[in-house]
Amino acid sequence: MYIIPSEISSEHKIFKNVYLVDLIFMVTSFFITMTLSNAVNPKVIIPFYVFSFVLTLFLIMKSVSNPGVRNYKAIYLMLIRDRKTYHSLDWNIEREE
Repeated sequence: MYIIPSEISSEHKIFKNVYLVDLIFMVTSFFITMTLSNAVNPKVIIPFYVFSFVLTLFLIMKSVSNPGVRNYKAIYLMLIRDRKTYHSLDWNIEREE
């Protein structure tokens, strides 16, 4: 008998709560921040670094409204969705009277 895995698309964990995708996203964000720091006024370079760090942490957090998806992917899906399509929600709420 073969053991059939219940999950075939699992995320690769690097540290306790850091996944490979998160690490790649953080490194990419770091390089983009360093590249753009040349265009930022030296008076606001520290707030720029802090903002970039906080924004990166927010984007790699899991979405509250869309479980199983990171915030950057939830924002991407929101931007590319077809607004002309109607999706009916099946609400089976029984009223207690």
